[in-house]
Amino acid sequence: MKVTQQELEDFSKISGDFNPVHLNEEYASKTMFGSQIVYGVYQVMLCLDAVAKELKVPFFISTVKAEFKRALSVNQSFEIETEINDKKVTAYVKGESVLSKVVFSYENVPNVGFLSPIEDFETKPAVPNRETRLQWKESIRFHEKLCKMLFPHATQYVHTLNLGVLLTSTRIIGMKYPGLNSIFKSIDLKFSLQVGEYISCEGMPKESLFGECVVHVSAPFAEGQLCAFFRPEIVHQNTFEVLMNKNMHADFSRQRALIVGATRGIGLQCLRLLSLGGAQTMFTYYKPQQEADEIADDLKRHGFSSSCIYFDINNQDEETLEKIKAFAPTHLYYFATPKISSDVKTLNEERFQLFCHYYIFALHNLSHQLKTSGLKNIFTPSSIAITELPKDMVEYAFAKATMEYWGGGI
Repeated sequence: MKVTQQELEDFSKISGDFNPVHLNEEYASKTMFGSQIVYGVYQVMLCLDAVAKELKVPFFISTVKAEFKRALSVNQSFEIETEINDKKVTAYVKGESVLSKVVFSYENVPNVGFLSPIEDFETKPAVPNRETRLQWKESIRFHEKLCKMLFPHATQYVHTLNLGVLLTSTRIIGMKYPGLNSIFKSIDLKFSLQVGEYISCEGMPKESLFGECVVHVSAPFAEGQLCAFFRPEIVHQNTFEVLMNKNMHADFSRQRALIVGATRGIGLQCLRLLSLGGAQTMFTYYKPQQEADEIADDLKRHGFSSSCIYFDINNQDEETLEKIKAFAPTHLYYFATPKISSDVKTLNEERFQLFCHYYIFALHNLSHQLKTSGLKNIFTPSSIAITELPKDMVEYAFAKATMEYWGGGI
């Protein structure tokens, strides 16, 4: 099973959530996910659709809890597993691991009710002041015709009140609060079978390293909370013109610099500054190639030349290593990293090993290969997490600290 670009676009029209992290490939590629991700509520709806297909009778959801553990990317393969026991359902969205978990209880009802239909929604996510509380009312209407296309069994058998609140919840998080750059964390709602079409919402930030915020929702027919993370707006890197105007011209003319991971962030700025300083450069990319080609073209337009090469640090093949050795780098600037995820519940051995692989073993293997070609210096960024040791980033912090201890002996 996969979710396509077209299905994401259809879902945005169903729910009114037009957050670009789900819909815009160029925008999403510059986020921490590196690609478009599937709406959390889309995954909940798929779980409801699978259960409705099995039950084949109208039902009303009394309680629902959903946890979004890992991102599901557009066109990524996954499957849905459901367990139904005494009117309680546990459903999992699974890729290589559990991506989302949905638990709900239900009762049978004679029909699925009715909500006033809607055709169009606003299309611009808000960027509210997250330092203060925000209160408003939200209609729980949704685009029923498109919903029948994407989720035919859920639309036929799940009560409209439930669908309306769930589909509205993604519009609340993606468009209203936190709005732009927000990522759904969890849903915890209780329902009562009463009439209504509006819910009261109150958004408030929480003290959290990851920018956690909660939206409390209340109505005669629904009450609970939606939890999400908001991310800083995407930082636009200084162009060559800006750097030139700032007179960023340190002397790097004696360096033959290899920059691993130079297609975005500080890796990209490092490449530009080294070029301005006269270094001979080679940079690597993992994906996508188009970004790497655009960077190489930008360098040429400003009178700089840089070699560009595909390189997977998890699979350092001999052919690529020989090309890098032929460049004979004297300096290695290393920015390779996995996605920096967190878990406040327990120390995760698999995640710790992944961070260690990137920050220690892959770096060690590459530097060992290049020492015979003249490598003299290695630069790789540290992290404030080493000193602050946030409880939800222990694996990352420990791996970074180990990298610094190991790096001191190079």
